[in-house]
Amino acid sequence: MNRIFILSIKILLIFILVSFYSHKAYADETDLI
Repeated sequence: MNRIFILSIKILLIFILVSFYSHKAYADETDLI
């Protein structure tokens, strides 16, 4: 149970980082245009 909880937290953190990075890159591209 504990390992599943830790694994879900890691996946959630990775998802947040990826979405934040992609949003930041998209915002930078729109600023360049």
